Amino acid sequence: MSRSSGTVSSRTPPFDAFGSYLVAVPSDEEISFILEILNSIVSPALDKLEALLPTASSWDGVARNDFCRYVGVKRLRRCKITE
Repeated sequence: MSRSSGTVSSRTPPFDAFGSYLVAVPSDEEISFILEILNSIVSPALDKLEALLPTASSWDGVARNDFCRYVGVKRLRRCKITE
């Protein structure tokens, strides 16, 4: 946002001179970090979510809470992590 005009420019970084969106290539360390998160948090949550689904008709409050928590973790898979 420009201080003088109060408008938002459509050409602010991270766009190049041609209007293309610049994408940073992750380093090996960053890739390893994300894979570690997926393996230690997301994958076990998905396993628990899949185990809960067949019993959906008999859920109590605890099972519904677990389901919501595991679905929240699953949504992490679709998030873009940017700086």
